[in-house]
Amino acid sequence: MRFSSALAMTVAAACGVAAYDLRQLYSFEGGDAVAFCKAWKCNCINYTPADDTLYFLSAGCHPGDYTGANADTEVLASCAFTADGHVPVSFNDENAAETGATLMRFSLTAVTVALVAASGAAAYDLRELYSFQGGNGTTFCKTWKCNCINYEPKNTTMYFYSAQCYPGDYSGKHNTSQVRSSKALQPTNSHLTSDSFQALATCAFTADGKTPVSYSAQVAKQSKAKIVKD
Repeated sequence: MRFSSALAMTVAAACGVAAYDLRQLYSFEGGDAVAFCKAWKCNCINYTPADDTLYFLSAGCHPGDYTGANADTEVLASCAFTADGHVPVSFNDENAAETGATLMRFSLTAVTVALVAASGAAAYDLRELYSFQGGNGTTFCKTWKCNCINYEPKNTTMYFYSAQCYPGDYSGKHNTSQVRSSKALQPTNSHLTSDSFQALATCAFTADGKTPVSYSAQVAKQSKAKIVKD
C-alpha cells in the first residue's frame, strides 16, 4: 500500500483522552474541507484513480471536496463521534465551529454501517493507524474494535468491512459481504485472492496508543494476527 510521503501517518495527536463512539461511517461533501478536518477528529483516506494510489491524510485532508480540484478523488472518512452517534468530537472548543461541510451518513440497506454495536461507552484513542498481517483475521476483528478498509488493486476498488472483516488475512478465503467505497456505495460480494488486495485498518486503542480495545472480556484474547505499526 502506497502513501504520500509528504503526509504524516499520525491520525490524531490529541492532547488527552475522550470518549468516542465509532458506530457510524460518514462521508463529506462540499464546504471548507480543510477547516472541517482540522475542526473534527477525522481519519481520512483518499483514493485517487488517476494514479491508482491510496493516500492517508492527516488533519489537513480534503474529505469529499468535489469542487473541481479534487474531482478525481473518492473519499472514505472514519471519524470519532460522541455517544449519540451523530455529533463529531471537536479537537477543541476554539475550532469546533461549523465549517459549511455537509455531514452525510451512508445509506446502506443490505449491509449495516454499525461499526461498533457496543453495549456501553469506552475511552478510545485513535492516535495511530495500524495494518495487520497473518493470523485469523475474522477472530482478530471480532476481538478488537476495528474499522477495516481493504483496497483491491485489480479493479481499483476500496471495500469497507464491518466486524467480520479480514484485515491482512491473505489466505484467499475471503467471500463475505462488502461495501464499495464509492459515492454509489453499492453492496457487493467478491472472492478476494491472496494477491488481489491490500488491507488497512483504523482501530480504537487505549490511552497508551498500542493496546486495542476489546469488544468484551469473552473475546478479548489475542489472536495470532500480528499488529504492524505503519
